[in-house]
Amino acid sequence: MNSFEFVSDEAFYIWGRCFNFQGEVISGDISTNEEVMIQTKNGLLYAKVDLIIRLSDRKIIEKSIDGERIAIGLNEFSRKELNNIEKKFNPEVDKEPSATDFLGVEYPIHIYKSDKA
Repeated sequence: MNSFEFVSDEAFYIWGRCFNFQGEVISGDISTNEEVMIQTKNGLLYAKVDLIIRLSDRKIIEKSIDGERIAIGLNEFSRKELNNIEKKFNPEVDKEPSATDFLGVEYPIHIYKSDKA
């Protein structure tokens, strides 16, 4: 089992793309298109990894590196209302939705590889 753990100290929404989490890979690795889980105030939330960026040089990578600071973009959430944000907000006039409020999480945000079989 891959014991991927990522701790995020910053999260924000990228209009039309994904929720972005910046932080450090504590252990293991994750690749794009793999599923992760986040413990929220409303229980476990699952999502797909859409994008991984190495923060040291801002390069897009396909697989995370243990111990490195990265940004991961998550989309295709298990709670369907999170997948239709543009229907609730207008990027022309609204501020981006707060990731902590919208997802029901608090810092630091811990993200793990999905436990689904």
